[in-house]
Amino acid sequence: MSTNVKKNASEPTGPSVQKYPSILKVGFFAVAASIIANLIVRTIAFAVWDLPTDFPPLQPVAIAAFTLGGTFLATWVYAFIRKRAKKPESLFRWIALVTLIVSIIPNFLLMSNPTLTPFPGGSSTTFGVLILFHVVAALVSVSILTSLGRPGTSEEVK
Repeated sequence: MSTNVKKNASEPTGPSVQKYPSILKVGFFAVAASIIANLIVRTIAFAVWDLPTDFPPLQPVAIAAFTLGGTFLATWVYAFIRKRAKKPESLFRWIALVTLIVSIIPNFLLMSNPTLTPFPGGSSTTFGVLILFHVVAALVSVSILTSLGRPGTSEEVK
């Protein structure tokens, strides 16, 4: 007795199909790891430098919120790229690098002239620490997305 299983026409088949882990799971992990890493960096920064405790961008909630937003956008961009590019990891790393450079330009400008800040307590050191948060979040999230989000696992992105 032969059984014929009808395949769903909307499901891609064949050797050209690349299988990826769920971007939601990988993205969630990237967000959580980036936030934790930045909060650890914050703790170390306050131990090393005399930073103003009332400076709004250095508050844990602000750090977590901005890290969440940036890492969420990075996850979305990676999900978009990995469906369309032949070498998504390489392309994504370049996009992430350019985005990181653009994102820290305002902090470099404020670092050179802290009197322009809209918040009291801004100094060259505080803006240097904010740049460090950008770099840490980028390193952690890009590493996680491009290593755990690569093809080769059994779960398929639909």
